[in-house]
Amino acid sequence: MRSGTYGSGNPALPFTPGSDAAGIVESVGTDVELTQGDRVYTTGTITGAYAELVLCKRSQVHPLPARVSYDSRALGYLLRKVLSAMAARRTGSCVMIT
Repeated sequence: MRSGTYGSGNPALPFTPGSDAAGIVESVGTDVELTQGDRVYTTGTITGAYAELVLCKRSQVHPLPARVSYDSRALGYLLRKVLSAMAARRTGSCVMIT
C-alpha cells in the first residue's frame, strides 16, 4: 500500500491505516455522553488508528472497563473478528466468545 502497488485498492494519499484502537478520550463533540479522560476502544475510525490522535464517529467508540487492559481488548476484538469470519464460512457453525 505504501508503495502504491496494492492495485485498485490503493487509498487516496495521504492515508493513515488501522481501524481498531484503545485509549483515553482527548475531547468530544456536542451531545456526546463521553467525557475527557474516559477509557475507550474503537471499532473503526474516520482518520485511521495508527496515529497519536484518532477521530471517530460516536457509534465507533465503546467504554473500556478499568479491569481490561488496552492490549487484551485489542486481542479480544481481533479474535472475535477472526472467529466470526471462520464461522460464517460453515453452515450451522456457532462461535461463543466470553
